[in-house]
Amino acid sequence: MSDVEFPSLLRRLGAMVYDSLLVIAVCLLYGAIALAVQVNLSGGLADGEKANLGPLGFVGMLAVIGLYFTFFWVRSGQTLGMKTWRLKIVAHDGRRLGWGQAWLRWLLSCFSLGLAGTGFLWALIDRENQTLHDLLSKSQTRLLPKGQ
Repeated sequence: MSDVEFPSLLRRLGAMVYDSLLVIAVCLLYGAIALAVQVNLSGGLADGEKANLGPLGFVGMLAVIGLYFTFFWVRSGQTLGMKTWRLKIVAHDGRRLGWGQAWLRWLLSCFSLGLAGTGFLWALIDRENQTLHDLLSKSQTRLLPKGQ
Protein backbone atom coordinates (compact mmCIF):
# COMPACT_ATOMS: atom_id res chain seq x y z
CA MET A 1 0.00 0.00 0.00
CA SER A 2 3.06 2.27 0.15
CA ASP A 3 2.77 3.07 -3.58
CA VAL A 4 -0.69 4.60 -3.06
CA GLU A 5 -0.73 8.41 -3.17
CA PHE A 6 -3.33 10.56 -1.45
CA PRO A 7 -4.46 13.99 -2.72
CA SER A 8 -3.98 17.31 -1.02
CA LEU A 9 -6.95 19.28 0.25
CA LEU A 10 -6.31 21.88 -2.46
CA ARG A 11 -6.62 19.25 -5.20
CA ARG A 12 -9.88 18.04 -3.64
CA LEU A 13 -11.21 21.60 -3.61
CA GLY A 14 -10.33 21.98 -7.29
CA ALA A 15 -12.38 18.89 -8.12
CA MET A 16 -15.22 20.20 -5.93
CA VAL A 17 -15.34 23.49 -7.84
CA TYR A 18 -15.43 21.67 -11.17
CA ASP A 19 -18.16 19.27 -9.97
CA SER A 20 -20.13 22.18 -8.49
CA LEU A 21 -20.42 23.76 -11.93
CA LEU A 22 -21.68 20.47 -13.37
CA VAL A 23 -24.12 19.96 -10.49
CA ILE A 24 -25.53 23.47 -11.02
CA ALA A 25 -26.23 22.59 -14.65
CA VAL A 26 -27.91 19.31 -13.63
CA CYS A 27 -30.00 21.16 -11.03
CA LEU A 28 -31.12 23.76 -13.57
CA LEU A 29 -32.23 20.99 -15.91
CA TYR A 30 -34.05 19.16 -13.09
CA GLY A 31 -35.73 22.39 -11.97
CA ALA A 32 -36.92 23.24 -15.48
CA ILE A 33 -38.37 19.76 -16.02
CA ALA A 34 -39.94 19.57 -12.54
CA LEU A 35 -41.54 23.02 -12.88
CA ALA A 36 -42.88 22.23 -16.35
CA VAL A 37 -44.46 19.01 -15.05
CA GLN A 38 -45.87 20.75 -11.98
CA VAL A 39 -47.39 23.61 -13.99
CA ASN A 40 -48.91 21.23 -16.54
CA LEU A 41 -50.38 18.98 -13.84
CA SER A 42 -51.91 21.93 -12.00
CA GLY A 43 -53.47 23.33 -15.16
CA GLY A 44 -51.23 26.38 -15.42
CA LEU A 45 -50.49 29.42 -13.32
CA ALA A 46 -52.97 32.15 -12.44
CA ASP A 47 -52.09 35.73 -13.37
CA GLY A 48 -49.29 36.93 -11.09
CA GLU A 49 -48.75 33.48 -9.57
CA LYS A 50 -45.12 32.35 -9.31
CA ALA A 51 -44.10 28.75 -9.81
CA ASN A 52 -41.95 27.05 -7.19
CA LEU A 53 -40.88 23.51 -6.57
CA GLY A 54 -41.91 23.42 -2.92
CA PRO A 55 -40.60 20.95 -0.32
CA LEU A 56 -41.04 17.88 -2.52
CA GLY A 57 -39.12 19.56 -5.33
CA PHE A 58 -36.32 20.41 -2.90
CA VAL A 59 -36.08 16.78 -1.77
CA GLY A 60 -36.03 15.75 -5.43
CA MET A 61 -33.21 18.21 -6.08
CA LEU A 62 -31.18 16.71 -3.23
CA ALA A 63 -31.82 13.24 -4.62
CA VAL A 64 -30.60 14.33 -8.07
CA ILE A 65 -27.43 15.81 -6.57
CA GLY A 66 -26.82 12.67 -4.53
CA LEU A 67 -27.41 10.49 -7.57
CA TYR A 68 -24.85 12.49 -9.58
CA PHE A 69 -22.12 11.66 -7.07
CA THR A 70 -23.14 8.14 -6.08
CA PHE A 71 -23.66 7.00 -9.68
CA PHE A 72 -20.14 8.02 -10.68
CA TRP A 73 -18.55 6.70 -7.46
CA VAL A 74 -20.17 3.28 -7.91
CA ARG A 75 -19.58 3.15 -11.66
CA SER A 76 -15.94 4.22 -11.85
CA GLY A 77 -14.93 5.80 -8.53
CA GLN A 78 -14.67 9.21 -10.21
CA THR A 79 -16.98 12.09 -10.98
CA LEU A 80 -16.17 14.21 -14.01
CA GLY A 81 -14.42 16.77 -11.79
CA MET A 82 -12.43 14.05 -10.06
CA LYS A 83 -11.22 12.69 -13.42
CA THR A 84 -9.85 16.11 -14.29
CA TRP A 85 -7.94 16.26 -11.00
CA ARG A 86 -6.92 12.55 -11.08
CA LEU A 87 -8.83 11.61 -7.93
CA LYS A 88 -10.55 8.30 -7.31
CA ILE A 89 -12.79 7.04 -4.50
CA VAL A 90 -12.34 3.43 -3.42
CA ALA A 91 -13.29 1.33 -0.42
CA HIS A 92 -10.54 0.82 2.19
CA ASP A 93 -9.66 -2.52 0.58
CA GLY A 94 -9.22 -0.85 -2.84
CA ARG A 95 -12.44 -2.13 -4.38
CA ARG A 96 -15.23 -0.03 -5.86
CA LEU A 97 -17.87 1.39 -3.56
CA GLY A 98 -21.27 -0.27 -3.40
CA TRP A 99 -24.47 1.77 -3.51
CA GLY A 100 -24.96 1.79 0.26
CA GLN A 101 -21.40 2.90 0.94
CA ALA A 102 -21.61 5.56 -1.78
CA TRP A 103 -24.85 7.03 -0.38
CA LEU A 104 -23.41 6.98 3.15
CA ARG A 105 -20.29 8.78 1.92
CA TRP A 106 -22.38 11.39 0.12
CA LEU A 107 -24.58 12.05 3.17
CA LEU A 108 -21.53 12.33 5.43
CA SER A 109 -19.82 14.67 2.96
CA CYS A 110 -22.90 16.93 3.04
CA PHE A 111 -22.56 17.14 6.82
CA SER A 112 -18.81 17.73 6.48
CA LEU A 113 -19.45 20.62 4.14
CA GLY A 114 -22.45 21.91 6.08
CA LEU A 115 -20.44 22.20 9.28
CA ALA A 116 -18.30 24.98 7.80
CA GLY A 117 -16.11 22.44 6.04
CA THR A 118 -14.73 20.98 9.26
CA GLY A 119 -14.99 17.42 7.93
CA PHE A 120 -12.83 18.42 4.98
CA LEU A 121 -10.32 20.20 7.21
CA TRP A 122 -9.67 16.84 8.87
CA ALA A 123 -7.52 16.06 5.80
CA LEU A 124 -4.99 18.64 7.03
CA ILE A 125 -4.17 16.53 10.10
CA ASP A 126 -4.70 13.02 8.73
CA ARG A 127 -1.47 11.33 7.62
CA GLU A 128 -3.16 10.07 4.42
CA ASN A 129 -4.99 13.37 3.79
CA GLN A 130 -8.37 11.67 4.27
CA THR A 131 -11.45 13.64 5.25
CA LEU A 132 -13.80 12.77 8.07
CA HIS A 133 -16.40 11.41 5.64
CA ASP A 134 -13.72 9.22 4.02
CA LEU A 135 -12.92 7.70 7.39
CA LEU A 136 -16.51 7.31 8.60
CA SER A 137 -17.68 5.72 5.33
CA LYS A 138 -14.63 3.42 5.18
CA SER A 139 -13.56 4.86 1.84
CA GLN A 140 -10.40 6.51 0.57
CA THR A 141 -9.70 9.26 -1.89
CA ARG A 142 -6.60 8.42 -3.90
CA LEU A 143 -4.44 10.40 -6.29
CA LEU A 144 -3.95 8.56 -9.56
CA PRO A 145 -0.64 8.65 -11.42
CA LYS A 146 -0.39 10.94 -14.44
CA GLY A 147 -1.81 9.42 -17.59
CA GLN A 148 -4.33 7.26 -15.77
